Amino acid sequence: MSPRLREHRGFVAFWTGTTVSAFGSALTGLALQTLVLTRLGGSTTDVGLVNAARWVAYAVVGLVAGSWLDRVRRKPVLIGTDLGQGLVLGTIAVLALTGHLGIPGLVGLMTVFGLLALFGDAAYQAITPQLVPRPLLTRANTRLQQSGAVAATGGPALAGVVIAAVGPPLALLADAVSYLLSAVAMTRLPTLPSPDRAGRRALRHEVVEGLRWIYGHRELGPLTLNTHLWFVAYTGWNTVLVAWALRGLGLDVLVIGVCLALGSVAALVTTTVSERFSDRWGVGQTVLVSRIGYLPGVLLLLATPTRDGWATVAVFAAAQVVVGAAFGLEGPAEISFRQAVTPDRLQGRTNATGRSVNRSMIVLSAPLAGLLADRAGIPATLWVVAALFAVVAGWLALTPVRTALMPDGPIR
Repeated sequence: MSPRLREHRGFVAFWTGTTVSAFGSALTGLALQTLVLTRLGGSTTDVGLVNAARWVAYAVVGLVAGSWLDRVRRKPVLIGTDLGQGLVLGTIAVLALTGHLGIPGLVGLMTVFGLLALFGDAAYQAITPQLVPRPLLTRANTRLQQSGAVAATGGPALAGVVIAAVGPPLALLADAVSYLLSAVAMTRLPTLPSPDRAGRRALRHEVVEGLRWIYGHRELGPLTLNTHLWFVAYTGWNTVLVAWALRGLGLDVLVIGVCLALGSVAALVTTTVSERFSDRWGVGQTVLVSRIGYLPGVLLLLATPTRDGWATVAVFAAAQVVVGAAFGLEGPAEISFRQAVTPDRLQGRTNATGRSVNRSMIVLSAPLAGLLADRAGIPATLWVVAALFAVVAGWLALTPVRTALMPDGPIR
């Protein structure tokens, strides 16, 4: 970590907590999908429903959550949501281990998990500008993204080992423990100033103010809209990826985990150079290059030979590397730009607005992607995903985002 970041002890505590949780969460994605497809006998549509349940709270209360968050201290929210998410994942693990978990129960529990995650995620993104000065935001977000990428690097491979050895429930239990450890780390955050209550208006007016800011901004507006469509495409990718690897390509869960880990290595590398890339070429160019990069990854997955030994593994792994590299490059740049151009009083609702609509895209597109895969086949679904990524990149290239730069000072 940069010496200048080490001087901000609140950020160090925050970074520690999120890193611990990230290592646990890196196990969960593969574990949940494997649980649905193998232990619970579910279909690709069921995978989509479980994914959608995780994000449905964003569609229902996301806008209100952001405005509410701007009225309260963010530290207690982070601690409480970590504890709650750990409890939910622990419950899922115990029910699965005892044979009492079904698809409806999993959907219900993931809905509760998503509600807690909504408030936790909004607080996570809104609190960073309170912990470091704006000139250090890109560096701070890069460190957070790097930690996530490191966790994601080992997580899928470890998940593959754990799932192959003892099944998916224990991987979920490990994530539950990581949330509890993260909550302990969050107790070390400094006591931050209370939100300014002067001039408070009705919650409805504050929601509208947040919407006007995020969609009315010359560069943030088109970037946010473009990201909504990106989420539709990326959700399609995520919904069918494991099902295609298991059932279409004939790969076992351990190999899938290793290949996903290689994608995370690529994400770690590009996350590391993201700040340098943004400083040299600008935030807009960084995000644009990233969004162009997803299409080749999808095309590689479509070109992967089925059940052809090492050839299948090699091409599947290459697809993960390409998509992972694109994902890692844009993360710190996009998040830092949004935080840097947004006044602190709007941080909570701006972050929650973007995330709630983005997650609403998951709620809509995950079940549709699963249904399309079950009806038309996974390759047809992946061609739709490829077309969507092409539209995302072409659209962004025509907006003012392509020339966006980080502001020099704080926004009032």
